[in-house]
Amino acid sequence: MKGSIVLSGMDYVTEKFGKEVWLKTLRLCNVKQGEILPFAEIDDRKVECLINTVSNLTGERVEKILEEFGRYWITKGAKTMYPLFYKNVKSAKQFILEINRFHKVATQNTPGARPPSFDYWWEKHNVLILHYHSHRNLLNLAVGAIKGCEDCFKEKLIVEKIPPDKIKVTFSVSTL
Repeated sequence: MKGSIVLSGMDYVTEKFGKEVWLKTLRLCNVKQGEILPFAEIDDRKVECLINTVSNLTGERVEKILEEFGRYWITKGAKTMYPLFYKNVKSAKQFILEINRFHKVATQNTPGARPPSFDYWWEKHNVLILHYHSHRNLLNLAVGAIKGCEDCFKEKLIVEKIPPDKIKVTFSVSTL
C-alpha cells in the first residue's frame, strides 16, 4: 500500500484514538515511524498488522475502522496529498468515475504498486454498481471512501456494500 495512505491512517488513528495507540501499534507491528514515506510502497503484511492491531487495542471492529478511515482518506488525506484530483471535479459521480485514473496517476512512479481497480456499470440512470478488484480485500475502505464523496461534494448518496466485492451507489436525482 502506498505510504501516503498509511501516513493518513496514522493521522486518523491519532485523531480518533490518540497518539499512544498509534505508537503502540507501530511497536507491536515492528514498524519504525521513519520507514513510512509518502511515495514508498508499504508491505501489505505490515499494513494488515497495523489495521488489526488498532482494532485489538481499541476494541473497534476492523470493518468499522476501515470504513471510517476510507471516509477520512477522501475528505482529508487524499484531499491534502492529491489536491489536483479534486480541482476540476464538480460532483461525487464524476469523482467516483475517475477513481481508476486517480490510482494510476498516484502510483505511476511507485515501483511494485498494486492499487485497487473498479469495473462499473449502471443498474439504473442513478444507480452505479462498482466491482472492486484488489488482492488486499479492503472493500470496507472503498465503501467509506465513496461515502466520503458525500462530504466533499455536498451530495446525498446511498452507498451499499454488496459482499464479497461490489458497491452499489445511488445518486440523488437532484445531483444528477
